[in-house]
Amino acid sequence: FEEHIITLHYSNKDSNRVYIGLRYGGLATARYNSENDTWVKEGKIPGIDEYIKSIEETEDGSLWLSAKYEKYLIRVKFLQTNSLAKQRDLSKLEIKRFGQAEGLPDIKTVYSIVINGQLFAYPGSAIYRFDNHRNIFIPDSTFFVTPDTLEYIEIITEDKFGNIWFEFDKLLHVSKRIEDGSYKTETAPFRRIDRQEFFNIYPEKNGIVWYGDGEAIIRYDAGVTKNYEADVNALIRCVIAGKDS
Repeated sequence: FEEHIITLHYSNKDSNRVYIGLRYGGLATARYNSENDTWVKEGKIPGIDEYIKSIEETEDGSLWLSAKYEKYLIRVKFLQTNSLAKQRDLSKLEIKRFGQAEGLPDIKTVYSIVINGQLFAYPGSAIYRFDNHRNIFIPDSTFFVTPDTLEYIEIITEDKFGNIWFEFDKLLHVSKRIEDGSYKTETAPFRRIDRQEFFNIYPEKNGIVWYGDGEAIIRYDAGVTKNYEADVNALIRCVIAGKDS
């Protein structure tokens, strides 16, 4: 592809197909041909020319695209019944943009994520859940209640245990899923780290979580037991006031 590639997404329906978000070039798709060990360009999705920042896929195979600087999400719904077809029919699809008329706020660059089969959007400091029956987004507080602030939620990801990790107000948060299906948000383990904007959060299958900014990578191990409420005894060796000690 001639345009710069911004993001890649392996299809949940067909592991041999990858969707490609392009810079000012929209969305393209390619498929791996195992017969001759090559990747075949299937072409661009017509009707999309935005700068695609991220791609999410719901259980029905629909793609939800985040477009940089735009105040909406783009849904690409494939009408072709055979999702494993060797050649995608790019003419059989439905494209719809979801913005203020569908419940989202007037904020640029709307991100989305699929958690436990449910699509969420997180523009700014709020989280919205997609209602499939009404085709609208509604405010949601399932795993986090955002305070009234101008700070943004920049990244959200889910680990294999169903816990939700995200950065808010330049601080890492984790909403741990408990037995009744609700969530409990924790920040204590991460407050010793200077507040900063994180570029990525990567949970491993073994419970280790990596996160960081442009200068450092931080490793968090939830398996290390620590009481963050315990009092700390401080030893003062010297006090200096002016020239006296």
